[in-house]
Amino acid sequence: MKIERIFNNESPITLEDIFTSILNEKIDDLIKEFYDNNDIETSTDSPKEKGEEVA
Repeated sequence: MKIERIFNNESPITLEDIFTSILNEKIDDLIKEFYDNNDIETSTDSPKEKGEEVA
């Protein structure tokens, strides 16, 4: 049995493009896994301690 692969030599996509795409997808998956959108603090207010005056 002979296994052959067909490649398009005219394609502008490089092996580096493929690796970059895979890496970006994996990074996105990790970010989604560890940072749920509902758990991220989006407030820009700093926490005020008891008795602290704000100018």
